[in-house]
Amino acid sequence: MDKKKKFRDLIPKEDYWLGMAFFLGAMSSYKRQAAIIVDSHNSISYGLETQPNGIFGESDHLLSSEIHAISNSKIDFQSSVIYLTHTPNYSSILNIVNAGIKRIVYFNTKKLCDDSLDLVKKANVSMQEFRGNLNWMKDYMKILEDSGIFNLNHK
Repeated sequence: MDKKKKFRDLIPKEDYWLGMAFFLGAMSSYKRQAAIIVDSHNSISYGLETQPNGIFGESDHLLSSEIHAISNSKIDFQSSVIYLTHTPNYSSILNIVNAGIKRIVYFNTKKLCDDSLDLVKKANVSMQEFRGNLNWMKDYMKILEDSGIFNLNHK
């Protein structure tokens, strides 16, 4: 019997999770930055760049997507991977290391500083610039468009 694979199963794991982070980033009203923490094949937390609880309106005070994702879950992050829509700064890497996350996959938006590289090396954390392909997102949007989902009028 020929089993039909799910669309998700056809996409490489790295491409899928970083793509999902970009979809989540659309919910952020700031820099569209997002983070997803994954353990094995399941998302265990996500975060957006947002204002801290209790701060409303225009503000220069922002909570990074990495810290937001870490604080959204009480699960042990040992052996987890964090997928980022951006290059993390030193402070974010420090929080990632402190949370026990062992691997960082990021979409390169700027050069990493030497202190960040030294920190991940000392903490034995794997850090990898995303080199995959996010065209699956466009393909999936076409599948949704062809299904008529964008033509529905909800009243």
